Amino acid sequence: MVCVLLSTVVVSLATLAVAERMSEKIAISEARTRGEAFTNGVAAPLVNTEVRAGDPAATAIFSDVMRNRLDAGSIVHMKLWGTDGTVLWSDETALIGRTFDLEEPVRDLAGGSFAHAELSSLDQPENELEPESGKLLEVYVGTRDADGDPIVFETYWSAARIHRDERRVFWTLAPLSLGSMALLLALMFPIAMNLARNASRHVRERNRLLQHALGAADMERGRIAELLHDGVIQDLSGLGYALPSAASRLESRTGLDEAREIIDRATELVRRDLIALRTLLVDIYPPSLAAGELATAIGELAVTSERSGLVVSVEVRTDRPLGRATNQLAYRIVREGLLNIAKHTAATRARVSVRASGADVEIVVRDNGPEPVSVTVADRHSGHLGLRLLADAVADRGGELTIGPDEDGGTVLTATFRVLETGD
Repeated sequence: MVCVLLSTVVVSLATLAVAERMSEKIAISEARTRGEAFTNGVAAPLVNTEVRAGDPAATAIFSDVMRNRLDAGSIVHMKLWGTDGTVLWSDETALIGRTFDLEEPVRDLAGGSFAHAELSSLDQPENELEPESGKLLEVYVGTRDADGDPIVFETYWSAARIHRDERRVFWTLAPLSLGSMALLLALMFPIAMNLARNASRHVRERNRLLQHALGAADMERGRIAELLHDGVIQDLSGLGYALPSAASRLESRTGLDEAREIIDRATELVRRDLIALRTLLVDIYPPSLAAGELATAIGELAVTSERSGLVVSVEVRTDRPLGRATNQLAYRIVREGLLNIAKHTAATRARVSVRASGADVEIVVRDNGPEPVSVTVADRHSGHLGLRLLADAVADRGGELTIGPDEDGGTVLTATFRVLETGD
C-alpha cells in the first residue's frame, strides 16, 4: 500500500513537472508569435524618422496606439530600441533616451530580422523603473521601421497564460499517466499477490524443514547419547572394573611385571576415555536439559568451557518454567556462543545471561577478547554455519541473532525471540 501511494505521488509530481515545462514552452512560443505579429503589423509601420527623433506630434500618435494596446491587458510593458541600445520610446517615459546593454542574444541579432522570447524576472537594469509584476514573457523582435531603418521592439506579455496552460496540460496528462499506472497496477496486482503467496509458502516450508532438521538433530543426539550410555560407556565401565581385578591376580606371580604394567596403563586409558565419553555425553544431550533444568545445563556448559581455560559466569532468570523447545534453543545458542569464543577469540572470560520474562527470551553471551569480532550472520560465506542455522531458528520465532563489538570491549552475541509453545 505504501509503495502504491509513493508511486502515485511520484507520477503526479512528474506529471506536474512535465506540464509546467510544456506549458512554459507553449506560452513562450505563442508570445513570440503574437509579439512578432504585433511588431510587424502595428508598431513598426508607425515608427519613422520623426518618432526616432522624438518629435512630439509623431510620438504622441505612436504613444496613443501603444497605450490603447496596453490598456487591453495582454501586453504589460513596451520598449522601442535603437540597435545601439538606446531606448527610443517606452511606456515608462523616464527610460526614454537612456542607453542600456542589450541582452546577449538580442545584441548579436540587432540590425536584422529576428524574434526572441523568454521568461523574464525583470531583474535587468532596464527594468528598474517598471513596477514589480512577477515573471513576464519578454519578446524581442528585430525588424525595420516605415523608413527601412533597423529597430528592436520589445514587449512584455502576462505570464498568467502559463498557469492556465499548465493546469490544462496537467489535467490532460494526469488521466493518461495515472490511468496507465492504475492499469499497470491492476495487471500486476494478481501477479504480485501470487508471488507473495508463493514466497510466504516457501518461507513456511523452509521454516518447517528447519524445525524438522533441528528436531531430527536433537533426536539423533538423544539416540547417540543413549547408545553411548547403554553400550560403550557400560562396556568400558565393566572393563575398568575387570582390569584392576586381573592385575591383582598377577601380583602373586613372578616374572609378570611387564604384563601388570600393561594392564595398569590400559586401566588408566579406559578411565580417561570414560571421563571423555561422559563429558561428550553431557555435551551431546545433557540430562538436565531433558529434565527442563536450563540453568543446570548451561552451568555444565560453563564447566566444560572452563577446562579450556575460559572462566565463565552464568546468570539465568526466568519468571516461569520454559518448555522443551525453548530450553533447547536457548541451550544451543549459549553453546554456539561459547564455542565461537573458544575458537575465534583470545578471551579469558565470558559472561552468559539468559532472561525470560512473559513471552520474551533474551540471551547474551559476552567475552573480554582483545579484538572485537563483527559477523554478518546471514552471509553464507562467513563460515559460521551453526550461527546461520541458529539465526534462522530464532527468526522463525520472530526474533533476531546478532554478533558485534560490545560497548565495554570484546564481542557480544545477542539473541531475542518469543516463546511460542503453549507449554512455555
